[in-house]
Amino acid sequence: METVELEPQVLANRRGVAFSLVFQNRPVECVITIAALEAHFWLEARAGDSASSKNFVMATGASGR
Repeated sequence: METVELEPQVLANRRGVAFSLVFQNRPVECVITIAALEAHFWLEARAGDSASSKNFVMATGASGR
């Protein structure tokens, strides 16, 4: 899978990070919850939007570029 040319974005309600992937030549919209990032990818509790996005990128290698 490859990432779409969009940066991961923290959702407006701050409950997750939205990102896109390409699967079988079609974009797929995905979300990982902040709780999952905290539990499984070492995101600090109550981290800001910048830290949440940065942690997602570091954990997945999905730079959006």
